[in-house]
Amino acid sequence: MTEQGFDLGSDGWQRLIAARDVYTRTVSVHYDEVLYQLAQRAQTDGCLGKADIGALVLSEHWCCGSVCAPTPAGPAP
Repeated sequence: MTEQGFDLGSDGWQRLIAARDVYTRTVSVHYDEVLYQLAQRAQTDGCLGKADIGALVLSEHWCCGSVCAPTPAGPAP
């Protein structure tokens, strides 16, 4: 596989920034909690174990496999 450069261009970056802004305003912080915990563990330990990988697969299946949908964030307390 050869490495190729990828340039989104100004419009592409603006679309990504806008999409992330909408996502962070409309999705509960708890939706990505598993991902944040595993990323922190990978950074601290330098690796992920089988249980960590299983948690990623399960969270992806559970939340993206029509079992549930992201919970919209409510108003700030």
